[in-house]
Amino acid sequence: MSDWDGTHSGVASIEGGLDMNRPGGLAVDESRDKNYPNIDPSSADLNTFSPRSTWLHECNLTRERSRDVRGNHAKLIRKLAAEATALPKNERQVLLLKAPKNIAIFGNDAGENTMGAFLNNTHIATRNVTDFWTPATPDVFLVFLKTWAEEGADREKLTADYNGNEVVASVAKLCNNTVMITLSSGINILPFAYHPNVTAILAAHYPGQGGGNSIVHVLYGDVNPSGHLPYTVVKNTNDYNAPPTTEVYWQSCKPVADSISSTPEEEPVQLGGNPTLWETIYNTTASVTNSGHIEGAAVPQLYVTFPDSTPQGTPPPQLRVSEKVSSAPGETCTFDFELMRRVLSYWDIVSQKWLIPEGEFIFRVGFSTRDLREITPVRA
Repeated sequence: MSDWDGTHSGVASIEGGLDMNRPGGLAVDESRDKNYPNIDPSSADLNTFSPRSTWLHECNLTRERSRDVRGNHAKLIRKLAAEATALPKNERQVLLLKAPKNIAIFGNDAGENTMGAFLNNTHIATRNVTDFWTPATPDVFLVFLKTWAEEGADREKLTADYNGNEVVASVAKLCNNTVMITLSSGINILPFAYHPNVTAILAAHYPGQGGGNSIVHVLYGDVNPSGHLPYTVVKNTNDYNAPPTTEVYWQSCKPVADSISSTPEEEPVQLGGNPTLWETIYNTTASVTNSGHIEGAAVPQLYVTFPDSTPQGTPPPQLRVSEKVSSAPGETCTFDFELMRRVLSYWDIVSQKWLIPEGEFIFRVGFSTRDLREITPVRA
């Protein structure tokens, strides 16, 4: 099956294995004229590729109805979704939940995938949330926010969709134990991150079909969330150095083909560039102890601070290596970080080479730039 309007070679595509062209039609003229002058597309072997596109609609009364090809996919996606969840905030050790008697759930990402009037958080964002309470005051308030992104529909803002910020503000205004769960394709600004009534924030991103169960596992402490955010969360869009979308107009000064073949010289190309960059030149050892009460995972990270001899503007601590380790309560795990040459190198724009600067490197091991536990200096 082709991508949308992705077929441009007509009969050649059919001969190459194309069964169905989407969204329909077939570009045949150029291909037929140049490469298949005597082939009419209507004479292609329809009996070969048509059944592969229409078998779903067969009226099957006697043969095997379906084949169960499922493995452990359901268990696996629940496990991966729970471990990938990040926990940017957990004040007063609100999570894990300890058998709350009454839970209030807000946000249009908590229910079925429905759309329509009054199903877009409008009531929650514009009315007093106490209108939705049961007679007993809930022990914890869960707010599920979502951000929509798909092929052909890129995000235009960093706020949560469907009045997400207003929903959190409306709930947190009256609820002193508000737990927010974001399901998003990436960054969301969180202007309420420091609100005293927002006691915990879970970033689940897109956890897949096991998302609901995985979030429950995290909320109740069956699984510790060991995910890390690959971006910085801010309160306002202006806190970033660039807007969410940037229009850049670019025009090549000459055709790409000319740029590629402008020199007759040939140089050997090796996989990954300079092969010496992948050589291990240092090994460092660290250990992690599970001080909690449940089995879980953690991701120790090695940060490297380069010597002063590096060019101006070189970032200070740089995340270079990370390793996820699992352990039982009270267990201590020892692990090795293998430091390849590329970990200690920077790209020199003058010599156009990767270089290891002279001077003292500082190795720091921890769980983030704000939580570094061990420091070791090394001279190169």
